[in-house]
Amino acid sequence: MPPIAKYVFVGGALTELARYLINHKIDCLVMNGGFVGSNIVKNPLDKFKDKQVIRTFNFNCDVVAADSVLKSKNIENVILIGKNVCHSEKNTLLGVWSDEKRLLEKYHSKPGKRQHDILACREGLIMLGMLDEESYLNYKIVHPYNTGIKGNMTEWGSTFGKSPYRSVLAATGWRKK
Repeated sequence: MPPIAKYVFVGGALTELARYLINHKIDCLVMNGGFVGSNIVKNPLDKFKDKQVIRTFNFNCDVVAADSVLKSKNIENVILIGKNVCHSEKNTLLGVWSDEKRLLEKYHSKPGKRQHDILACREGLIMLGMLDEESYLNYKIVHPYNTGIKGNMTEWGSTFGKSPYRSVLAATGWRKK
């Protein structure tokens, strides 16, 4: 982490950010992580149908850090791009990334590989006004929650109701194209 960070993009564990937030503030966190389930999403991906909570890789890489970051008062805004959108076939070279085929194939990306980090970066840059393009996703303000801290077995979801965590802007689905 640089000594002064305004915007932070995370595609993995929140360990370093949790340490940083003890003595620093940031304007915006953009990350892959979390889950918005069938209690909020009208048309979930088939694999998430009827699910309100699931394990999420990035939060569960360091659950204690995720818990700390999601409770932090030292972040102005949080944007989450969760499994409910990242795991869509639209998030591949066969979908919205077809124009980037040459670049992604250079890095040996297979046609069906989900482009989690690229999607989060693109959406974050748009939200921050640094990329003049239309968002691929729809969002809602929700509160993340979990069913109890159980290390990498922790299950995460989102609610419109109360939770021990701050409100976040979470991707809920793909815009129609």
